[in-house]
Amino acid sequence: MVFTTTFTFDWPTLKITTMEKMIILTDSGSDLTDAQAQQYGVAVVRNPMVVGGENFIENNTITDEEVMRRMRDGQTVTTSQPTLGSVIETVDALLKTYDKVIYVPISSGLSGTYASACSLIAQYDGRLVVVDSKAVAYLLGYQVKKAAEMIKLGYSAEQIKATLESHYYFAILIPENLTALKRGGRVKPAVAALGNLLKIIPLLQVKDGVIDVYDKVRTLKKAYEHGIEAVVDVEDRDEYEFAVLHTIDMADAARQKAMELEAIVGSKVYVGPLRSIIAAHTGPGTLAWGRIRKIHVEQQ
Repeated sequence: MVFTTTFTFDWPTLKITTMEKMIILTDSGSDLTDAQAQQYGVAVVRNPMVVGGENFIENNTITDEEVMRRMRDGQTVTTSQPTLGSVIETVDALLKTYDKVIYVPISSGLSGTYASACSLIAQYDGRLVVVDSKAVAYLLGYQVKKAAEMIKLGYSAEQIKATLESHYYFAILIPENLTALKRGGRVKPAVAALGNLLKIIPLLQVKDGVIDVYDKVRTLKKAYEHGIEAVVDVEDRDEYEFAVLHTIDMADAARQKAMELEAIVGSKVYVGPLRSIIAAHTGPGTLAWGRIRKIHVEQQ
């Protein structure tokens, strides 16, 4: 699939039209499957994982179900950003077909992927554009999908970058416990141990691309109530896309909570999984509520 952006310059006696073929590249942090990537016309570079001491590539050599089973069995799961070599290989391959690659990786506040990609910009002489999405999971996937639409509608790479970097999001993560977050360095070991011991349920906010503690409560029911209240706390709800995300073992609970959220916001709520790269850091039994301001696109 080839998408084009057209620039037309009118001179007194000459009309010159140049065309740039562009494609969006993202990483596993977008939670996009290969089928979804093909549907949207985007490319994905996959993240490495270590599960129980074995090396895998997310989506390619291990399934979400297998990762979750191993986590439930107590196996350690760690993730890494895509290797610089794999990013270079992917960009080089895409530039054989496209004039420009727009790379939209996971938030710079959650991974070093963005910084690593920025180190490559100079060697591509303007043909690689890197976007700091400040997003993760479905909310990053939403940005990627909209960016692909913007290419079709004639937006320039600079317009796409500026639009995505101005559309931040907010989410509340509610994990089953703090074990995986402690392992990933998101919370201090002493805090995690005390929280698990006292059965404190943390509400973690993902805001401006970083994770922080939003609240702590004593029951899961109260945590879920606070999560919904936080995500709908905006003036004009019609201007936002809302989502309920879940680790694959929480699908039924997510559908129920999505119905509750739909009754409040009065519109359809996206329900989807937190795939392995994200679930490895939150742990099993995680639900999340998210919102992102709608990106309105039009023909240029």
